[in-house]
Amino acid sequence: MRKISLVADASALVSLASASLLSLVLSEFDVVVTGIVLGELDAMSTFNDTHGRAANLVLENIDSMRVLNASDYQRLDDEQNRFRRSILP
Repeated sequence: MRKISLVADASALVSLASASLLSLVLSEFDVVVTGIVLGELDAMSTFNDTHGRAANLVLENIDSMRVLNASDYQRLDDEQNRFRRSILP
């Protein structure tokens, strides 16, 4: 079965990692992030606190996510529209 795509920002990913839910979300969804989100996570990972550790955990799991640049968003939107049409009667 095809996973549902979930576009996530840095704050959402850090929150999921802080609550020990990141692995669950990564196993259930096709998590999509941008290069900008990676930069934000990289900056957060330098902090010596809960958020920094959570950002490091997200970055350690980046291979489980799909990284898109801004121009790829149209393609993602097209994929989602095709999927929606395929499940509607």
